[in-house]
Amino acid sequence: VSLQSIRASVVGANEVVDAALSRLVDSGKIERSGSMVRPVNWQPELDSRDKAVSEGLLHDICERPSEPPSVGELVEKFGVKTVALLRKLERDKKLDRVSEDRYYSTEAVDGIIREMESKLETGRTYTPAELREVLGVSRKYLIPFLEFCDRRGVTERRPEGRVLR
Repeated sequence: VSLQSIRASVVGANEVVDAALSRLVDSGKIERSGSMVRPVNWQPELDSRDKAVSEGLLHDICERPSEPPSVGELVEKFGVKTVALLRKLERDKKLDRVSEDRYYSTEAVDGIIREMESKLETGRTYTPAELREVLGVSRKYLIPFLEFCDRRGVTERRPEGRVLR
């Protein structure tokens, strides 16, 4: 539950609510994560429909590991809960959000990075065209994946191309 929801539903000063929540945290009954509060070790449970949709999402994303469908394509196929379920799968470490519109399976990301590390020389600069040949994906998938690798510290973008770190 969000702290904002708790404060709005309790009659009293926010300081009193915060003190009560702090005592519950100190006693080990609840835990805070940012602006959210939950029972200690609580994990959300999906109903059977959401589990089936999650499995479908994973299947479709894993079917083409280096060229997964866009979020828009997944929403069109699986419906309005798709984005929330993708985020849950990301929190569960089954998916990595590579770009605003694309999730990859964690296994696929690890595999692509291992492939890059085995085929590329550390310190050498590679152009996008060379990396496209090495990884065998189109530019549509390559550039967002390389930007993801830059954020993760796997590669570094330079004016003339990318360098494996």
